[in-house]
Amino acid sequence: MPTNESPGAGPGSGQGTREARDLLLARVHAIRAQMREGMKAKPRMPYAVRSQLGKQAGELLQQYFARLPRQVFGRCPVCRTALEQVFDPWGLDGFWWQESLSGDCPKPSACEHFRVLTGALHLNGLPPLGGESESHPGPEVPYVIPKALVLPTMLAVISTLPMKNGYTAYPVSYFSPDKPPTAALANPWTMTSCNFTTPKGKPAFTFVTDPWDFELRPWIEQGKVRWIEAGDPRNALKSAPENQCPYLNLKGLRLQQTIKNDRRFTKPPPNNEVMDPFSG
Repeated sequence: MPTNESPGAGPGSGQGTREARDLLLARVHAIRAQMREGMKAKPRMPYAVRSQLGKQAGELLQQYFARLPRQVFGRCPVCRTALEQVFDPWGLDGFWWQESLSGDCPKPSACEHFRVLTGALHLNGLPPLGGESESHPGPEVPYVIPKALVLPTMLAVISTLPMKNGYTAYPVSYFSPDKPPTAALANPWTMTSCNFTTPKGKPAFTFVTDPWDFELRPWIEQGKVRWIEAGDPRNALKSAPENQCPYLNLKGLRLQQTIKNDRRFTKPPPNNEVMDPFSG
């Protein structure tokens, strides 16, 4: 099945290979293991050595993100500009999927109407295979966030990214011509919190726990949801016929997934719970 790769992505265009990606992962893990052992040693590893190792790991992380293929995640319903971002299609052992290691990931290439990217990940009955750090890929089927979507001009776009390991990713992107009242619309895909800038220009973060809605039909009927069909090389937006949306009634877990190594943990979708960043 064709992917939603942007033009120029793939072999020969400066993008990395699976082998190069795996080598970078291994090198970062080796450095992190060396640092952990150094902190346990007596005497501890000198600060200067730890600092140098941390710098090396950071450089390798930047290389990893720079070599990932760029893919189309969605398309703006307002101006039709494609939403593009680097993506790790090989597996959740990649740092793209892991919240604690994805800080160097480039921001999406998007128009002025783009607001936030969320998503889902279906394992298609395959075993959960992640990395040393937790990944938070969402539920198995696409959903929308009513609190964001009820904003007067907000629209959501659902698309498909088939992965090389047999999983299926479903990006869900939000767009609006009008600036929303808050930049903290949702926790971005793979994140458990939301970093944003206040109206005064100061950085801030919060935990967004607004409920999810998996029943897409009413939102499609209201004209609030568009979609891109899997494998469409043009990544064209569709909104009709409403009953032929391929994302209606998909089977799969409607739970939050956390995957680490070869284990999957689930919990109910958010429900306006209050999160304490200092608990535990």
